[in-house]
Amino acid sequence: MKIRLCLFLLLTSLCARAFGGTDRVLVIVNDRSPTSRALGQYYASKRGVPASFICHISVNPGEKVSLEDFHSKIRNPIKHYIQKHGLPNLDFIVTTKGVPLYDNRGFSVDSMLTMLPYGYETQMNNPYFGRAQRFRSKDFKFFLVTRLDGYTLADARALVTRSLQSAGKRGTILLDIDPAKDKLPGYVELNQDMRTAALRLLEREVPYKLDSSENFVGGYKNLMGYYSWGSNDAHFNARSYHSNTFLPGAIAETIVSTSARTFTKENHGQSQIGDLIADGITGVKGYVTEPYGTSMARAQILFDRYTRGFNLAESFYMASPFLCWKDVVIGDPLCSPYAVQPKPAKKARPRKR
Repeated sequence: MKIRLCLFLLLTSLCARAFGGTDRVLVIVNDRSPTSRALGQYYASKRGVPASFICHISVNPGEKVSLEDFHSKIRNPIKHYIQKHGLPNLDFIVTTKGVPLYDNRGFSVDSMLTMLPYGYETQMNNPYFGRAQRFRSKDFKFFLVTRLDGYTLADARALVTRSLQSAGKRGTILLDIDPAKDKLPGYVELNQDMRTAALRLLEREVPYKLDSSENFVGGYKNLMGYYSWGSNDAHFNARSYHSNTFLPGAIAETIVSTSARTFTKENHGQSQIGDLIADGITGVKGYVTEPYGTSMARAQILFDRYTRGFNLAESFYMASPFLCWKDVVIGDPLCSPYAVQPKPAKKARPRKR
């Protein structure tokens, strides 16, 4: 009996690591934010993250932070925590609502944290961009950083719940082109990217819908992916934007310059990814200030990698050209609905006497 129990525990440990073990994730909690503390505890309890993989910092919980405070109150404490505790398998960092979102220059805190060991704070090329391999920070010398956030604590918690419910889910990927952009240099390439994404999905028989009409489409059910021009679409319709429904595990990108400028609900300005979170998305990428079209996650890479079984963090970062820039990736990094799941162990038959 003891031998069987030891073998079971060993197999459980190996499966956890193979499918995104919690020894690869560091959760960042801002002790000056009750929301951050509650959210960090919730994620850790649901994912089974041990206390040694929760890093506590203390910084003003506003969305904006000075570059000086970013280094002294966010980056350096996290860096020292990692050095103190070792964490040899660490690949992913998860920030929580209440950790500042951007610095006084308009750079994303999360994006700068990808290069945490080195303190880089200006735009640089992403060495993981375009790859099709599992991520290890030891290989690429940086971390994949995602965030749990939304308009409310409940919205942010729902990201975790939906991630844990996502295994094996399958649905349609909606790609909504704005044909007016085909006439604009610098924008037509993003339409072409969506068309290429559709071809890749077609080749692999992944369900998709490519809409090339002038309408801003909505009303789709059970989506696993969504990509559109958001409020930059010439025929944007807010009601349509809210009318799609998503399966647990669904991910999205919108070609909107300031879609992650705040996680306070606004009734003006460009469309917000906070709306998609509230509407049921599990992962989404946005931008705190103008990043330019070249920074957008490439649809042809994003959905190809995700539907091949890579996790949420890997898929978004393989599709994104830059680090230390304006990007914010929302969601549980370990979410991986298309991954091959371990088969449940067969129950041992009782021996005949």
